[in-house]
Amino acid sequence: AAGVVVPDEAVAVDAGDTAYYLRLAHSILADGQFASNGDPTAFVMPLYPIFLAGVFRLFGQHLVAVQLVQIALSALTLLWVYGIARRVFEERAALAAAALGGGHLYLVHWSGFVLTDTLFVFLMTAGVYALVRLDQARRPGWAALTGLLAGLAALCRSVAVGAFAALGAVWLARGFGQRRAWALLAVLGLTAALVMAPWAVRNHLEFDAFIPTTNQFGSVLF
Repeated sequence: AAGVVVPDEAVAVDAGDTAYYLRLAHSILADGQFASNGDPTAFVMPLYPIFLAGVFRLFGQHLVAVQLVQIALSALTLLWVYGIARRVFEERAALAAAALGGGHLYLVHWSGFVLTDTLFVFLMTAGVYALVRLDQARRPGWAALTGLLAGLAALCRSVAVGAFAALGAVWLARGFGQRRAWALLAVLGLTAALVMAPWAVRNHLEFDAFIPTTNQFGSVLF
């Protein structure tokens, strides 16, 4: 059928989740709707289908283009790994961490699949790097950047909500009783909420219900 993305032989395709993400990306490209087979959905978070639609818009509807972009994201993830280790430990540890990450089968293997993993790991790692910088600098700009990345990671996979909540609690415990720590955490949380707000508003308009993540968020947490 016209407009349907045809898999390239070099790209590993999971027939279940991948096909669903591709339908959503095609719907975004065709009529700007986040829908599967014409039906609006909140079954998955929106960022990865939007990411796919963006890649297809720029490079054509070829899955190998997604694979190449995801390889680039995996390479950039190593920079975040290096940066985290460099800030927390020292240069040799940072180089070792980046080298280990470069040889990690997860980063190498999943870059070839049209699934959320590569984008999610990139955003989570970037968010942790920003949180480390926030811990060291204690500046609102780093709090806002951490919140932005946390919100984007949550829009990719809803489990990021719990992950960054736990990280934020640990960070707050380090500065417990300090008014500045509470203020910075408020900036982080508000920024993340603002990033996620359009998705929640869209779901309310489509389904007349409060769905800040997905309609399967409970089962995801379980």
